[in-house]
Amino acid sequence: MTKPEQHTREPSFIEKIKMIRQFASDGCTMAPDLVFYDCCVSHDVYYATGEVSRAEADRQLKKCIQSKGHWFLSIVYWLAVRTYGWIPFYFGKSYAIRVEWQKRKIRR
Repeated sequence: MTKPEQHTREPSFIEKIKMIRQFASDGCTMAPDLVFYDCCVSHDVYYATGEVSRAEADRQLKKCIQSKGHWFLSIVYWLAVRTYGWIPFYFGKSYAIRVEWQKRKIRR
């Protein structure tokens, strides 16, 4: 008797975050959250998981802020993360979490 074929699915975005125990977002780091706190949290998630490139994470932040009706601020925040986001992406907590996430993906 053979085992039934196991169907594995990619974990949802939320499941991935739960897998990363040390993940914590401070929203829009060093900037007002205003009405787009959720955009900044998503951006932090992208940085932490590495699911998309840094450039794509930054584009998604800009697009999300624009969708909230803040075109000018979307450009300001986008310029800020493009200019300074490399620091947390490559040297900060996001990097450590991303490395751990990649290790977990390999183990599965």
